[in-house]
Formats: sequence, structure tokens, C-alpha cells
Amino acid sequence: MKRMIDLRTGHPNGKHHPLLSSACEKLARAGGNELNYNPPIDERFNNWLAAFIQTRSSAAEEESHKIDTSRFIATNGVSHGLDLAMRTLVGRRRVVCTESPTYFLAFSIFADHDSEIVTVPVDENGLCIDELEHGLRDGRKIDALYLIPRHGNPSGTTLSAERRKKLAALSREYDFWILADETYDLLDWTPHKCRPKRLAYYFDRPTDKFVGLNSFSKILAAPGLRLGWIEAPLSVLDKLIQNGVVRSGGGYAPFLSSLITQFDVHTHLDALICEYRNNVNAIIQELQEHDPKGELLSVTSTPTGGYFMWLRLPPGMHPDSLLDAAKHDVTFLPDIVVILLENLLLFQNQ
Repeated sequence: MKRMIDLRTGHPNGKHHPLLSSACEKLARAGGNELNYNPPIDERFNNWLAAFIQTRSSAAEEESHKIDTSRFIATNGVSHGLDLAMRTLVGRRRVVCTESPTYFLAFSIFADHDSEIVTVPVDENGLCIDELEHGLRDGRKIDALYLIPRHGNPSGTTLSAERRKKLAALSREYDFWILADETYDLLDWTPHKCRPKRLAYYFDRPTDKFVGLNSFSKILAAPGLRLGWIEAPLSVLDKLIQNGVVRSGGGYAPFLSSLITQFDVHTHLDALICEYRNNVNAIIQELQEHDPKGELLSVTSTPTGGYFMWLRLPPGMHPDSLLDAAKHDVTFLPDIVVILLENLLLFQNQ
């Protein structure tokens, strides 16, 4: 019997978990202070994390910008970090702008805070900054912008350098938070010198309203670890560590943040990147072989990292018909754009 290929979710392959289990056992036997209460800022983890990110960043960023080790705080993943930012920084009943399409489960977090949602479309260069700017200049008020700037979920697109720079200027001019979900930033197989500078590079002022959200869930292919981080200016981190949960329980995931500093993440990540790149190449090859003119499925943006490839159907074809034809071998999530259009207020120039 054929194994069903499930393309509905971005779940990593569990075959890499035994390596992590062994590292966990080793650290637990060491009997350090990691299993006790710990301060909200872990300097050892921050130093390791800054060096790790610096090594994986673009060549241009490495040469011009040394990452500040004091700009990090550990979290229990991107979802936790997003909720923490909404609760502590953005607040309830605020207007949150997102990309369309975007990670649809983020909307449940915004709903927890009674947010009003408005959207801006994406194209092959990421969020359409000009449309965002037109709305803002027309008097549309937003309190926060949530986006996935690199290898978007599900679009697969990456925000261009020009748009990153303009986004920072708009955030300062119109005083809104940037909530950057950077889950897929480091799952990148473009040449080192061709990688864009991270979004945090453009938000280097102490007063910037920037929150970079990242996680080891995809980097280690182990979401059950629940380990991530926030990167933000010191003034923002000061507000985050005054959160009641942090004041009561101390730092998030001290055991896991210690574990990660003793694990060969670079080798592990390089193996994942090689595997994912090969998967993408295989899909592209199959598409070219069976649909060489792109008459049935056209790729919006050829992935250079991350988990997702966004395919467009020809006009008049509903994704349900394709799903029905493939139901014995493949399943995928149809109608995501339709769902967004039906349930969200579009943020556009009327």
C-alpha cells in the first residue's frame, strides 16, 4: 500500500530526534543548575546564539554588523513569543496587519487579544510595501504588522532588501510594531554572499518597535523542544521581562537553552538544508517533466529555503478538483486564500 504524502502541515521529519534525545540525557546527568529557577536573560545562551546567527548570516551583514548579544531572550517558541509580544507590547483590541497569504494559525493568537485583522498582499518579493504605504498615507491606522520576511509560510517568498529598508522607515513614521516571524530564516540554501541581511539589521535604533521571533523547531526538526528566542532592542526586552509570568517563574526553558549550546547545530542544520534542497529540486523536476509549460501548476517563487512552495492553478480550476484527483496518493490544504478573503478585512486602498 502506498504511503499518503501529506502536504497540509509544515511538520519536520522525526528521524533526527534520537540525536537530540542523547544530548538531553547527557545534560540531565551532568546535574547543573539548568533544572532550577534561572534569570530571564541567559548570557551564555545569548553569546552562543549571537555567534551562531552571525555565522549563518549574509556575508554583507557579517562584514558590517556585529550582532549584539544583549538583544536576545529565550522563549518557548515563536507562538509563545508572539503571544508574549501581543500581551506585553501591542495590547488588546488593537489593529494587526498581516500578509495575505500568511501563517493562518497566527490568527488564533491575535483572536485571543481581540485584535482587528487587516491584510496586505504579497508578490514574488514579499509583502507589497507600496500597498501598505498607500493605506497608511490614506489614514489607515495599524498598531502592529506581523510578517514572515524570509521563505514565507505558505508563499515561499522573501522580502527584498529595498522593502526591508522601507518597512523600517514606515514603522518609525507611523509608529507601529513589527512582529517578524523568522522561523525559516536559517533554513536557507542560497549562496552565502547572496543572502539578504536579516530584518533586525534595519531596526538598529534603541527606540525601534521591533520584535524578531525565531525558533529551533524547524532548525532542529524538533518542535517538541519548545525552544525559541526573541531579538529586540534593549528597551523592548526590558518590557518583556517585566511580564508577570517571567517575574514569577524566571527564564524560559533554561535546560533546553543550555542543551542547545552543547549540540552540533551547524552540522545538523546543514544536513537538513541539504535534504530540503534536494526535496525542492525533485518537486521542480517532476513539475517540469509532467507540466513543462506550467499550464496546470505554476510556481510563484522557486524556494531557496524554508518549507513551502506556493503553486497557482489556471483560472477557473478549483483546488478541490485537484485534491479529489490526488486523494489516493497526496493530500494538501486547499482554499487557504479563499478562507483569508472570506474571514478577514482586506487592507487596501479603496
